[in-house]
Amino acid sequence: MLMTIRDKAQGWIAWAIVILISIPFALWGIQEYLGVGSEPVIAKVNDREITEREVESAAFRLRNNLRQQLGGQYDADMFPESTLRKQVLESMIQDTLIHDAAKDLGMRAGDAMVRQTIASVPAFQVAGQFNQEAYSRAVQLQGTTEQGFEEQIRNSLISQQLERSIQGSSFVTESFAEQAAKLGNQKRNIAYVMLSAGQVEAPAVPDETAINAFYEKNRINFMSEERVKLEYLLLNLDTISKTLNATEEELRGYYDQHKSEFVVPDKKRLSHILFEIPEEASAEQVAAVTAKAIDVRQRLLQGEAFNELAKSSSDDIASANTGGDLGFLEPGLFDQVFETAAGQLALDQVSEPVRTRFGLHLIKVTELNKGSGEDYEAVKEQVKEQYLKTEAEQIFYDYAERLANLSYETPDSLVPASEDLSLPVQQSEWVTRSAGEGILSSPKVTGAAFSEEAISQGYNSETLELSPTELLVLRVIEHEEANVKPLVEVRDEIVGQLQREASFTAIEALADSMIASLQNGEAIENVAASHKVGIVEKNEMTRIETDMPQPLVEAVFEMPIPESAKTLFDKATVGDKIAVIALKSVKQGDAEGQLQQLTSVLSQQQGSEEFRLYIETLRDKADIEYFKQL
Repeated sequence: MLMTIRDKAQGWIAWAIVILISIPFALWGIQEYLGVGSEPVIAKVNDREITEREVESAAFRLRNNLRQQLGGQYDADMFPESTLRKQVLESMIQDTLIHDAAKDLGMRAGDAMVRQTIASVPAFQVAGQFNQEAYSRAVQLQGTTEQGFEEQIRNSLISQQLERSIQGSSFVTESFAEQAAKLGNQKRNIAYVMLSAGQVEAPAVPDETAINAFYEKNRINFMSEERVKLEYLLLNLDTISKTLNATEEELRGYYDQHKSEFVVPDKKRLSHILFEIPEEASAEQVAAVTAKAIDVRQRLLQGEAFNELAKSSSDDIASANTGGDLGFLEPGLFDQVFETAAGQLALDQVSEPVRTRFGLHLIKVTELNKGSGEDYEAVKEQVKEQYLKTEAEQIFYDYAERLANLSYETPDSLVPASEDLSLPVQQSEWVTRSAGEGILSSPKVTGAAFSEEAISQGYNSETLELSPTELLVLRVIEHEEANVKPLVEVRDEIVGQLQREASFTAIEALADSMIASLQNGEAIENVAASHKVGIVEKNEMTRIETDMPQPLVEAVFEMPIPESAKTLFDKATVGDKIAVIALKSVKQGDAEGQLQQLTSVLSQQQGSEEFRLYIETLRDKADIEYFKQL
């Protein structure tokens, strides 16, 4: 399209086009014109805006992590898109609150700590060592820059400091732990009967008056959702990748250009001693620091231990505690000047003072690992995988631009884009705002599908980025408004609900009657026999019973301890059934052999609870706004 304009627009026509394009740039700025500043905001925490793109990207990364961790056991239905996004949004809000609080308290994370954290991430390593190209590629696939990712790591480290400081300061006393152990290990002897609909008369079919009354009272519960049927085009990077192949010449060429990704160079483990120089330091201050660095270097050359001098002299607190150790030298982790100087050092050699933006460094190589390489044949499959992925990404970005242009130029049809890109036009079943399946459950899809433009005009949506590797354009082909379902359609549902309620009321009355008989001294065996229900005996039951319904276990341990030999009676709702419970006796637990471990566990739990309450306090004080439902 742009090429056509260039070829045909000449003379005064070209100048007219330039002027027309310049006006919106001048009035609103190029960012607004390109849509950079119009990213939809989902929530705002104080002054920090959380955009829809941020939530989508974080949810995409979370799903990928779950897929990698669970492997073959991964099931997408276990993690609905809407649930994932809500969890991600709340997590981002919490992270923002924690980070702001940590910064207010003066907590910081130095560059060395950030570098060490990044270098330890397995995804950024090749053959167990940090690899700059692997790091750059992984960060790019996450839709961010290296600088942006490093800032994320820094913020995360700062937040961890606050969390650990609160949790680490919590403690419980041994007497508290002992009391908790006695309660936790308590055992109870009970008997119970389980009452269900079979023990009461079947409820009568409700009359029409009751049915109509229930329907009128609960009309809002019988609303059919607004729904649409869609047709759409889906552009997927993985699908493109599967259609590609490569020649031997292309693969060898790629290997030669990216050999560093398959060859492990020599690795040097470094230690340093840092002498900080303030940004606004005077010449006299620089001279004083330089003299100090030279003096320490002389002491090293005379035989003093590097690790000891690092602990006493280095201004890099993080590495000083470990004798100045920085780990292995990795390209991109340190200043270029620092890396160049370190690269020229032999094993156990100490550098001259090296000036960087942090100050002066004395650098020492403490360990040297000889590199290793893999020839082309040994890594051919890996080379092919990476080459095809790179090619697929280039095609994907080209197709993405063409998809956006074609679906815009023919706004009421997906056929031109389908034919040009060889993408099938797919059709959905009915989709509601809350019940789409798979990719159609994305808030971006439902937002576009239920927009006024899509429904009333039948226009193609804009290109929707479902993930960094998946794009979709849709059209609404059918639409139905939300309505109250007619009574005839929900009558059976209402009858069933009324009968269930009547049956449960009768079961409750029976349970109350049985408890009254038991409290008057009648034996539980006789009461159970008269209603043809069995008795379940459970001696020394604990709080962890896998063969009993959890509501029943909780009800048993909520009952008070019987006085002397007196039996206590109560009831518990278990789904659509009711259990009548006889608590005969209680045996207190003990903490023998568990006290030390339990004290530690309870301290951790206490710390987690205190941190949770701290987060709640931060939320209460914060100004949090939600602009869109996920």
